[in-house]
Amino acid sequence: MDTSIMFKTNSGTLEPFARAKLFVSIYEACKHLKHPEISADSLTDTIVNKLDTSTSVIVRQALVQTAYNTLKAFNNAAAVAYIAFHPL
Repeated sequence: MDTSIMFKTNSGTLEPFARAKLFVSIYEACKHLKHPEISADSLTDTIVNKLDTSTSVIVRQALVQTAYNTLKAFNNAAAVAYIAFHPL
């Protein structure tokens, strides 16, 4: 998926979608958990699976909203930590 999907930044620039970048941001939000690496890996998979990739472009706002909603359902503190560094 990483090579065929593009990510559209706030400025409108397109760059290849990088699951690793998403994982790191989710990991950082989950650092307070007992096993943040395991949680972040599963959550990253869940977020990626929820994204609409039918157009081959993921818009930043959609990614951040999906990540936030997924984290909020999992752990409110993680959601707050995530959105603090990735405002909508």
